[in-house]
Amino acid sequence: MTRRRLLTAGAAGAGAAARAYKLLRDLVRTDRLAPNMFDLHPPFQIDGNFGATAGIAEMLLHSHNGELHLLPALPSAWPTGQVAGLRGRGGYTVGVSWAGGQADEFLVRADRDGTVKLRARLFTGSYTIVDVVDGTTPVTTRPESDVVQLAVRAGHTYRAARPGATPSPTLSATPTVSPTVSTSPTVSPSSSPPQSGARAVYAVTNSWPGGFQGEVTVIAGSSPIRGWTVSWTFPDGQVINQMWGGSHTQSGAKVTVANVAHNGALPAGGSASFGFIATLTGANNPPSDIDCTTT
Repeated sequence: MTRRRLLTAGAAGAGAAARAYKLLRDLVRTDRLAPNMFDLHPPFQIDGNFGATAGIAEMLLHSHNGELHLLPALPSAWPTGQVAGLRGRGGYTVGVSWAGGQADEFLVRADRDGTVKLRARLFTGSYTIVDVVDGTTPVTTRPESDVVQLAVRAGHTYRAARPGATPSPTLSATPTVSPTVSTSPTVSPSSSPPQSGARAVYAVTNSWPGGFQGEVTVIAGSSPIRGWTVSWTFPDGQVINQMWGGSHTQSGAKVTVANVAHNGALPAGGSASFGFIATLTGANNPPSDIDCTTT
């Protein structure tokens, strides 16, 4: 089973979905995989492992032809699921959740300013699109019946969903939580950007009784940066108990977050995000001031 063979199955449509799933099942067999899941094509062929993961990604996201095609080849064997962290050409991170073989929600985060085309069956019916960083509804055009086109901003995440779909916190981050209340994002932009022009944008992406999920996006200015540190003071005694995409310390209300190895260096205009889960006992007002320093 070669990587090329699985990717060839990555065309869109029900027929392509069924074929891709069959190829995947043909690989995931005890006579073709070692106990550690290595491909056993004698003596060992890493292309089989690369091809399986690449093929699964291609079944859920295409980014050819200058567009993001969402759930292009979803097999009937996967009626319900979700995925986060898929990367699309052009600098996009994509999360998807679906149920009953139909998309519930798409999340698309842009690395840079520009225009993106989204293709999905969701757009042939009723849907909503919102910028989850500032809560605004972006202006869209409809080049085709199943395509929407919109202008995007670096570091912003855009949520497209069917009416009534509950936001899924795991689409934009790794931890799994079960919120009972979802709120519109609360945003606190950075004040007094440093000389490099870098800034940090704070947003509450989900909340529930006693806790919430937050996301901070660091956006480089007109100059590239080698690393960043973001700090703020919580106004209501919030306490971070889990973080991803950054290394944090908290002393009382004061929080300091430094980049990790893979997301410190940013080109001019580039962005990186980190997220966290925090607890609270009362109000959840955002920090009034966020400081972003760079090297």
